[in-house]
Amino acid sequence: MLGNESMLDYFFKQGIFEIPLYQRSYNWGRNNCETLFDDLVDIFKMSEIINSEIKYKKHFFGIVLCLRDLYSGDRTIIDGQQRVTSVALLLAAIRDALLDGLIESSNNNLSEQIDRKLKDQDDDTIFIRHTEKDRPIYEAIIYRDPIPDEYETSNFVSNYDYFKKRILGLKDMTIDQFMDCLSRLYIVPIHLNNTDDDAQKVFESINSTGLDLTEGDKVRNYMLMNHSPKDQEKYYKRYWTKIDDGSFDMTRLVRSYLTAVTGNRPSMYEVYDEFKKYTKFLRTTEESFIELFEDMLKYTNYYKCIGNSDLSQVSDEASQIMYRINYHGAGVVYPFLMRVLDYHESGNLSDEEVVEVLGIVENYLLRRAICELRTQSVGYSFSNMFHTLIKDDSGSFADRLKYALLAKEGAPRYPRDEEVLYHLNETDLYFRRTACTHALAMIESANKDTEDTLKRIADGKLTVEHVMPQTLSKEWKEHLGENYKEIHKTWLHRLGNLTLTAYNTSYSNKPYEVKRNLERTGFVESRLHLDRMMAENETWTEELIEERNAYLAERFMDVMPEFTTAYEPPVTVGDSMEFSLSREDSEFFGIKVTGFVFDGEIHAAKSAMDAYIQILKILYNLDPVKFENIKNDKGPGRIGGWMTSDSVKAEEWGYIKILPDVWICKNMDNSTKVKFLRQILTFYGLEFDEVAFIARKK
Repeated sequence: MLGNESMLDYFFKQGIFEIPLYQRSYNWGRNNCETLFDDLVDIFKMSEIINSEIKYKKHFFGIVLCLRDLYSGDRTIIDGQQRVTSVALLLAAIRDALLDGLIESSNNNLSEQIDRKLKDQDDDTIFIRHTEKDRPIYEAIIYRDPIPDEYETSNFVSNYDYFKKRILGLKDMTIDQFMDCLSRLYIVPIHLNNTDDDAQKVFESINSTGLDLTEGDKVRNYMLMNHSPKDQEKYYKRYWTKIDDGSFDMTRLVRSYLTAVTGNRPSMYEVYDEFKKYTKFLRTTEESFIELFEDMLKYTNYYKCIGNSDLSQVSDEASQIMYRINYHGAGVVYPFLMRVLDYHESGNLSDEEVVEVLGIVENYLLRRAICELRTQSVGYSFSNMFHTLIKDDSGSFADRLKYALLAKEGAPRYPRDEEVLYHLNETDLYFRRTACTHALAMIESANKDTEDTLKRIADGKLTVEHVMPQTLSKEWKEHLGENYKEIHKTWLHRLGNLTLTAYNTSYSNKPYEVKRNLERTGFVESRLHLDRMMAENETWTEELIEERNAYLAERFMDVMPEFTTAYEPPVTVGDSMEFSLSREDSEFFGIKVTGFVFDGEIHAAKSAMDAYIQILKILYNLDPVKFENIKNDKGPGRIGGWMTSDSVKAEEWGYIKILPDVWICKNMDNSTKVKFLRQILTFYGLEFDEVAFIARKK
């Protein structure tokens, strides 16, 4: 690996550099170009100061990471292409302004000199060779060719136009002075070769001044970088273009893939690091590397089917339910559903069973939304759900899922009828818009002669309408009677006063009798079953609103009933059983720990904390260096944040000593202990099933 200072001028003359296929498209924005141009102007302003140290000072423009294939001689830019491309566009704008006579220079050969920086004067080869997607527009600008219509709005054109406009608007400095400032930019090109250097590790260690890469970008580079250009192109076209076709956010897709295959849900900021850990031993041979790519592609296709609500490989009914699940923006259940589709693909679930599972998930999400329960806990509940369910083959998969959801307590709980009915009857459902429209749609669509109501809502063809309007007119006040204020305050946003309509603007706050009897659009002529009670009643009183509220709540409970199951987990010998760390978090509540199993060996323990401490000691003895690294990992939610080597702080915080130089927090529930043990087992490369608590239910 070599790295020396190089003036940017010289870098452009070193020959042809490829932009590899896996790189992002050129995406510098206006603010980036503005910063670059303003910095160059500031260089000139500084040079006006009579100080030799400042007047001729060079200005650092960042690191450019290059990879050279020692066999073919090919050179690629793997970091820095955004900055280098932007300078090339700036040079092209200056050259063209000179050639078009829009600006003048004391150097009659300046346009030709600039052109030599951009392309070879002998064979007209452009020095920066962009990817196939970006190449046509970049070459059109460098060759001064007409811009194809489809590229008129591209970043290349907008940034080139911006630079040209700024060049024409220069004040208090000549183009020669500006070019002098540009010539002071220097970079540090780091040249790697494909035999000795790990380009990915070098790439990660560089704090580039360009645009931050997303976690998905890093995964793409990691999968493609350390291969020859020929293999990069093969893997890129055969696999990556199908995985990343631009239709979904890659970071979220990779996160869902990792959660699906490992049962652990990384944060959005840990996706790349967790991906590297998972694939560490899957990239050692070409065969395993291809298997990894094929596995990613398989799960990507599941992800896209789920995201597009297209489960036609199962049934039309499955697609319809998936559409309703997606209406909640419930990406947190995607990993679980990806595994369900794979289970179906392998012949372990029938079409009907998949539909039943989807219905259970919809039921769970909608009832929670009505009860204003947050979806954050749902993601962690479902991350390891599939791994837990397939450990037991007794009963149906759907019954095991019901049992697991019914067993949840606290934040991820499944709302029972009493809780759901309370929110339907006593709270303002209107303000929980997704839950409100989904509930109304389910009540309406329960009538077999009704179209797909939720899609009509999502398409804007139907909207929620208040029968008693949000603003009471004089007629409405008289209609409701002297107690109109209390009626309005109590019932305005509740289920009994809400319906759906395609004619919201025509209703406005018109009197009830007008809304009811409007020709073609009134409640009397409405085809919606939700409007039947208004069509049958010439008045709209508090008693009728309350009666309709109770009726609609009952109808909702008919179409989205509380599910039950006769399934029970297998009975174990004695009153104790093993609670593997791969189980659902909720299963560790309410248990009395009497021991633990580590790598097949049984150990006695007085409590869950005693078992936790013993396991930490075993792991420390296995590899003290790894344990030390874990102890120093102080990131949010990491186990290292609950440990200290500072005896003073340990005493202040009430931590307990477990090792010569390690104190840990003793006040944590079982699920937190399990979470931290999973972290450390992953770091050690151990499976969750290798550790289990021996416990009985309290």
